[in-house]
Amino acid sequence: MSSTLAEAPSQPERAPRVDALTGLRFLAALAVVLSHVGPPPGAGPILTTFVGSCYGGVTIFFVLSGFVLAHNYFDRYAKRPNLRLLRSFFVARLARVYPLYLVWLSWVALGVLPKLKLHEREVLWTHVLALQAWSPSLKDAFGFNSPGWSISVEFFLYACFPPLVLLLAPITRRIRWTWLALAVVALAMIGAAAYFHFSGRALLPYENPDSAHRWLYRHPATRLGDFMLGILAARLVRLREPPAELSASALAAASLLVLLGLMSWPSHFKTAPSWDVSFALPAACLIFALASAPHAALARLLSSKPLLLLGEASYALYICHYTLLKLLGLKRTPTAYWLPTCALSIGLVIALSVGLHVTLEKPCRSFLRWLLDPAARVKARQREPQLAPAPEVS
Repeated sequence: MSSTLAEAPSQPERAPRVDALTGLRFLAALAVVLSHVGPPPGAGPILTTFVGSCYGGVTIFFVLSGFVLAHNYFDRYAKRPNLRLLRSFFVARLARVYPLYLVWLSWVALGVLPKLKLHEREVLWTHVLALQAWSPSLKDAFGFNSPGWSISVEFFLYACFPPLVLLLAPITRRIRWTWLALAVVALAMIGAAAYFHFSGRALLPYENPDSAHRWLYRHPATRLGDFMLGILAARLVRLREPPAELSASALAAASLLVLLGLMSWPSHFKTAPSWDVSFALPAACLIFALASAPHAALARLLSSKPLLLLGEASYALYICHYTLLKLLGLKRTPTAYWLPTCALSIGLVIALSVGLHVTLEKPCRSFLRWLLDPAARVKARQREPQLAPAPEVS
């Protein structure tokens, strides 16, 4: 590695974008929104369970993160890692997530800052630094803007990506070893869920630092399993021959049905497996199928222009929806008007998130990359239109 520090390598072309995963990202964000909206009044047990289980959208996000990063960066980092690549990677990750996160956190915190006690002001700094998910306190981890805890996890996963590439690169040169690594990760996640189930810790309240909710759902280290599933799924897409379109469509449909079935199963709701592994495994299969056959029916649907736009704005939707829903006061709506009010509220939150994505998230991302990454400045100059030469006067 040290021999490559002095000069930047020539970077290969970026992997082709998998549009279906952008559409899937919106559905995962929408699921989290529904989990915070809650079921309609008088809903039966299946619908109540389904809406309540939409917290599984967070697990899909973590698997997607691993897949997308590996799809775009794995080969470059495995072949010629160097400081310039690492700087570009971390600047890109920071610019992708942090500006909108910090702006929204500031807006939420300013409204309550005069009322905060000393301890709460100290906790606020852990949110500013995106470290809150490491706290054993549920109140501290989910304070201020509740969805922000997962951004704390994302930062940890981003930091782990380069060393994971170096660790997995020798293993994932062959398909059989990649499958074996995938099996080891899946078994470790199943084993962790089994431990919490059979030890009785799955029954502890969320506030308990020893609970399954803390260790399986919101702890950054545990989410490495989701992230590695995504990375290994991306390696399988790269290494093996793409499956036939019919096979990929069948796998995608089966994975989606498993996810929907688990979300609708009352006995599965908020159990130890539901906090992570039972959603992560079918999510990895679904992502693999969509990336392997981008022309299959479900992939084409998820790649439609409306879903692409909503998928691009899904991060803004995720990070802002909780506060916006509280401001709209949906839970105070009379039962007779709940459904139209709910639809209008969700539509308004989605529209606002698209606006934030276009007017704040994208410009801040571009500016931060231009400011902190020389390579991004070079690319920006290369994209600038060149002035045509003045015609010669005879």
